[in-house]
Amino acid sequence: MEPEKIAVTDKTCRLCLGTKARTSIIAMNKPTSKKYSYIVENCIALKVDDEEGFPKKICTKCIKLLLGFYKFKKSVIENDKKLRELLIPQVKNNPNDIESRAQEVINTIEPATEQMHESPLVYIAEIPLKDENADIDEISIKDVLSDDSSLSEAESEDKSREKRLTCQCEICGKFFSCKSNLTQHIRTHTGERPFTCDICGKKFFKAEHASIHKRIHTGERPHKCLICSHRFIQYAALKAHIRTHTGERPHQCPTCGKAFSQPSSLVYHQRTHSGETPYHCPTCGKGFKNSGNLNIHIRFHEDHRPFSCKLCDRRFVTSSHLNLHMRQHRGERPHKCVVCGKAFLRSEHLKGHLVIHSGQKPFACQICPKRYTQSSHLTRHMKTHDRQADVKMNTSEDLTEQNSVKESNNVTQMTIGTISNNWTEVRNFNE
Repeated sequence: MEPEKIAVTDKTCRLCLGTKARTSIIAMNKPTSKKYSYIVENCIALKVDDEEGFPKKICTKCIKLLLGFYKFKKSVIENDKKLRELLIPQVKNNPNDIESRAQEVINTIEPATEQMHESPLVYIAEIPLKDENADIDEISIKDVLSDDSSLSEAESEDKSREKRLTCQCEICGKFFSCKSNLTQHIRTHTGERPFTCDICGKKFFKAEHASIHKRIHTGERPHKCLICSHRFIQYAALKAHIRTHTGERPHQCPTCGKAFSQPSSLVYHQRTHSGETPYHCPTCGKGFKNSGNLNIHIRFHEDHRPFSCKLCDRRFVTSSHLNLHMRQHRGERPHKCVVCGKAFLRSEHLKGHLVIHSGQKPFACQICPKRYTQSSHLTRHMKTHDRQADVKMNTSEDLTEQNSVKESNNVTQMTIGTISNNWTEVRNFNE
């Protein structure tokens, strides 16, 4: 019998070998705060290695099955813990029953363990999940083993999409799942921003956006990276940060091939090719690639500094400037040179320093052949040309003045000689 041929693509599911996988198996599941790869290993003893060359994505159906089993397993463990806390004191009161009870537990666990190792997926499907307490967290077991599981992934997605999209925007014709989503969408047409930050007055389309924004002022960072313990204001930032650990860059530029971890970064990058600057300052007309940079630029015009240091009362335009300033108070210099060990406060300072070790001199003088490793050195050098130009100009002015004085003296002497000659002629004529 010939082995079945499988066409492996970038959308092949790692678990069921389906062709509609979209989510990275290394990505993190928000409700559980665990990576899908961790859940796979924890539930079915299958270790997924990012470097093994196998498919790296998981489909929606497998995600539901996986999360359903993971949360079922978690609830069973918690219930077992409750039973043990309840029954173990009774065992202690009757020591003679310890061995018999232990043997009963072993006999109960071993058959189930053997069955799970032989065929883990079948074992998952045969678990009696219907129960009065089936509403475990956000994933419903009813959704996991619904009647739609027999349909193909494409049919299931189309069917669920038809059920979801019931409200249509009268302006652009776009469909939404409920009236609240439609109401929020209409605000993008009308420009209405009903939710205001009570600290800085900034307005937002959605209430959750205003709540997330307020964390900038309060310093709250509820989303923590489990790898490096770095904390973030919103989950989207954490998700993008995790890609720095995994190296995943799913968004690729069609022009130059450069890849990015976030779709917004790709959009901004593409504007470097097109030269597009759709956001313009109403004061000076300067263009920007994104609205965030424009808003920061406007603060400089208005001298609006909403971020204040609690130690020295200095105020800053952006939170990143405040964070850099706080490093000075703490004495932090996180960017360290691997060659000489010198540490710097900012990454761009380290980048400029590394040029010294490489021997490159990228900053060239436009007047003379000299080149420099840093732009500040070139700026200082250009002042010498300015001074030389001033000296030449002053010398030229002095020479011009001296020449004009000589010419003036010559004219005066010529005039005096002419008058003297004329006067002699007049006097001789009178005589």
